[in-house]
This record gives sequence, C-alpha cells and structure tokens, in this order.
Amino acid sequence: MRRVPLTDLAIQKLKPPTTGQLEIFDSKAPGLSLRVGSTGAKTFCLTYRLRGERKRRRGKIGRYPEISLSKARSERIDKLAQANKGVDPFEVAGSRAVDVAICGFDACVERFIIQYVLPNSKTPENPIRILRNEFVAAWGCRDVRGITKADILRVLHGIRERGAPVAANRALARVRKLFTWLVHQDEFSLIEHSPCVGLKRLSKERSRDRVLNGEELGAVWRAADKLGYPYGSYFKLLTLLGQRRTEIASMRWAEIEVADDKAGLWRMPSRTPKNEEAHVLPLPRLAVTILRDCPRIGDSPFVFPSAHHNEKHLTGFSKWKDKLDDLSGVLGWTPHDLRRTQASIAPSLGISEVLVEQIHNHKLPRTHVSVSGKIYNRYRYVEEMRAALELYSEHIESAIA
Repeated sequence: MRRVPLTDLAIQKLKPPTTGQLEIFDSKAPGLSLRVGSTGAKTFCLTYRLRGERKRRRGKIGRYPEISLSKARSERIDKLAQANKGVDPFEVAGSRAVDVAICGFDACVERFIIQYVLPNSKTPENPIRILRNEFVAAWGCRDVRGITKADILRVLHGIRERGAPVAANRALARVRKLFTWLVHQDEFSLIEHSPCVGLKRLSKERSRDRVLNGEELGAVWRAADKLGYPYGSYFKLLTLLGQRRTEIASMRWAEIEVADDKAGLWRMPSRTPKNEEAHVLPLPRLAVTILRDCPRIGDSPFVFPSAHHNEKHLTGFSKWKDKLDDLSGVLGWTPHDLRRTQASIAPSLGISEVLVEQIHNHKLPRTHVSVSGKIYNRYRYVEEMRAALELYSEHIESAIA
C-alpha cells in the first residue's frame, strides 16, 4: 500500500501498470486513494466505515481529471461526515442516490408528524414529545434504514431504568406506529420491514382502581379554589362532570348553552370525544357557576386557552396537578381517576349504570344492543343525566362543607 501526498502534477505523471491496477493512498487525506488501471483510467476512491460497524467499505468518488484532486478531498470530508452519522454516502435506491435529508431519522419523524400525527391525532403533543425527546434525541439524523431492534430496545430499557416502565410501553407504541407508517410510504420506500416486529412491552400494566373518597374530593376541591382560574376551574369541572382530561381542556364557548343560572348544555362536537361521537352533556348548577366565573381571554374560542397561544387550549396539566397535590395533601391519583370516582360513587346516589355510561359517552351496555350489534335505543337521556349530575354536585358540595 503506497501512501504519499498526492498532487496534480504527481497524478498526471503516473503511468498505468502493465497488468492489474495500481492504488495510491493520499497521506494528506486518510481514506482517499487513487486507482490507476492498465488502460490509464485514474479513479478516486474512498475507504470508510459506517458508525457502529467494523467492516470497511469502499466507494468511487469519480474519475480524474473530471473530478479534481481538491474536489475529491472535499467530497471525502462530506462523505465521511455522512458515514459517521450511520448514513452510507454511496448507497443508491433504484437508480438514484438516496438524499440524506430524506432517510435521516429526524427527517422521517418530522414527515410522520406533518403527514400522519397532526391530521389524525386529537392530542398530537404526546406522540410528538415522545418521538422527539426519546428517539430523535438518541438517533438524530442517523439513517433510518440502519436502525435495528437492538437500537430500539436500548432506548426502551433506558426509559424503564429511569423509573418509567409504562412510559417505555407508550414509547414502543409510538415508534412502532412510525416504522409501520414508513413501511407503507410509496413516496420514498426507505424500509421494507419494521424493526419493531416481534417487540413486546417491557413491563406488564395493571388497570388502575384508585377511587377518591368524600374527604379527598373535598380537599381537592378546596385546593382548586386556591389555584384559581384557569387550572383551578379546570380541575373543578374535571371533578364534577366526569369527562376526559382533554375533553374539558378543549371546551369552547360556542359549545356552551346557558339559559339561566340553573340550567346549561355542553354540545360536544364529534372532534372532541375519544370515540369521535358527538355528545350532549347537561351542565348542573355548580358547573354553570364555575363557567360564569371564567373570563373570556381575548378572541380565544376556548374556555381554557393556552397561556402562550390563544388559538390552542390549555396544556401542562402535570405541573399544576403537582401543585394541587401539595395544596390538598391528596396523593396517588390521576385526573382520570376522577372519572372512575364518579362512576363508583354514582350507584350509592341511586344513579343507574345506563346514566353513568351516557354521562361518560360510553357505548351502551349489551342489554341495549341487538344481536346484530345495532343500537336501537337512541334516547339521549338529557334530563335524566341532568338530574344525575345535580345529585353528584350535591355530593361534592357536602364533601366541601
């Protein structure tokens, strides 16, 4: 192996070998070499390793003098930088070179967010946060085609080892969806098989059974009083109405109908509920009072707008949930546990299962569904739900006293 400082003059003076080929390595640019064939053809080549590989690879940069020495050295720097990111600078897809900007993992994630997550998710913040904070942070612009099952497991184990086993399961679900989406993208056809195939959840999950008692409900309500608007009012409605966290947060003024201080309706459009079915929820007197005390913020359509963007609804629940815990002294519960609490307390107040299912916008029990699966009972139970929520409001008020 000859290693010399290449110059244009030295290259021009090189004579072809009688047989085989001659290869000279440039001592000023490690990895760059010049091959001279018996026909006199002179070709710049690059010897390189992809990040994480031991095996050396070789690629052709171009022929001299079409590619000058200075150009070849410049190309060497760019291609080694790509190889250091795990991207093969000489790989081709079909008859064209693959653009690094297309196959980089971070670029794939952003396309996935724009083309799939934002149009199809009601709460895109969660998958976006997981993909960016867990996976893009680990892999950056690494070639998505080189990501393996072992790479994914390393990220998941890291999440679990920091004390978040359920978060590791959620992260697997998000990255699995990403790779499945990539497999079915005809635009670029970067991967044929998902590296997530065969991967299972790292941790078993148990259904939560936390139910707050009357004393705890009273303590949470009084703590929400101290928080004030918006998070205090938000947690009060969450406690009172039994709807999901994001459903309350995305409540809009245009959806609220209030005839007087004792009667109101919340006409929830199909875009809001988890099951994508429009929901009409009566608002008890206590809920109407809470809403009347909520100010309208600028031109925002939301009852609880984001502090940073009027066109978006409230987020950042965990931070304020921690403050609520500190003020109330009630620990070990989640916002969704308030929904379970309402369903658990309702029977003791004489509220039927059917009414609880209607309030929570669930599917009707099997007794209301035909053998063919059709729902014949289309009665909306509005006045019955109103009476039930008034009963539950009275239970909350007695807990506050």
